[in-house]
Amino acid sequence: MLFSQMNAVLRAYKARTAIAVIGVLLGAMALVIVQNISNSLRHKVENDIKAFGDRVITVFARVPNAPGHMARRERVKSMKIADADAIMTVNNVIQAAPSVRRSFTVKYQNSTIPVGVIGTSEEYFDMRGLSLSDGRIFDPTERRERIKVAVIGSEVASDLFGQISPLEETIYIGTMTFKVIGVLNEKGSDASGRSMDNIIVVPVETALTRLLNRDYLNDIIVQIRSWDDYEAVMGDIASVLRQRHGIIIPSKPNDFDIVNPIDEQQMSTTLIRMASLLGSISAGISFFIGAVGIFSLMLLIVNQRTTEIGIKRAIGATKKDILIQFLLESGYIGVVGGGLGIVTGAIISLLIAFIANLPPFISLLGTLLGFWAAFFSGVIAGLYPAIRASRVTPVKALQL
Repeated sequence: MLFSQMNAVLRAYKARTAIAVIGVLLGAMALVIVQNISNSLRHKVENDIKAFGDRVITVFARVPNAPGHMARRERVKSMKIADADAIMTVNNVIQAAPSVRRSFTVKYQNSTIPVGVIGTSEEYFDMRGLSLSDGRIFDPTERRERIKVAVIGSEVASDLFGQISPLEETIYIGTMTFKVIGVLNEKGSDASGRSMDNIIVVPVETALTRLLNRDYLNDIIVQIRSWDDYEAVMGDIASVLRQRHGIIIPSKPNDFDIVNPIDEQQMSTTLIRMASLLGSISAGISFFIGAVGIFSLMLLIVNQRTTEIGIKRAIGATKKDILIQFLLESGYIGVVGGGLGIVTGAIISLLIAFIANLPPFISLLGTLLGFWAAFFSGVIAGLYPAIRASRVTPVKALQL
């Protein structure tokens, strides 16, 4: 009865009701989107850390950026395969894999596709969590002898071979022929967003001499024993590489850059928190606008219903009864706007996740926060009008 009467009153003041409801709607929508997208981003960061590898750091062949500078970093040609062997002598280093990368046109019969080719060692598969669905990986002998063998990703196998088994088949990488010896299980994307299914992995020596005609690496992938050892290991790796690269002057910068996913995670977490704070502030402003609209609407409603209030007081309604009635009505307006905002925010969140390739996530906390924030913004906005309504006397009502 109460809510049907309230709906009739709200329909009578459509413009004011729309302003009040839209304000709360935008607040709840912003709050829900912030919570959902923040959680989606956190899940993506966690997935990226897992994709990066277990206790894996990367030593890039590039000059590090100076603090506070985001300029493009200079790539160098000083990192060699022997550097990976030297890193293996560092305490608490378990594995190290030299790595080179470049995109090539890959062909099999009449099918041609662009593929990212990675030249590396056999340790790379374990560190990156790459497993085989068929065949085998190359061995140290094939690396030393620069044999043209390849392990292909699941997407490459599907695009080039369809339902045919790729094993022992010959493909062209650029102008060079390679024999397929293994097929990887589906993996998804790595921490940088590159697909690990649209790759071909070949021995690093083969890639350097037969595909790239060079002797320097892009990076070295390193697995350490524990993250507790990271600072010490990073310092030891830096000392080894500086000595090997002839960087004797202490003030001279490194020609390599050591990156670990923990630093990336901390940076991402800071950015997510900043975005959440800004989104929450926007939601707060929207709720304030909605509350002002509810306040204005409830004052109008109280003034229009003075006679009704007086009659209720005359037949026994207490001040508390009137106060609660109008607080529920103002809270109801907030809930209407909040409910619409929650639904709209959830839909927009899923669309953003789909477009940005984020894990879809609907936050229960965000939904509850949106609902209760909308309800209490309505109640607080309606508090003064409800108090005014509760002070109406039967005599005054009958005089009107």
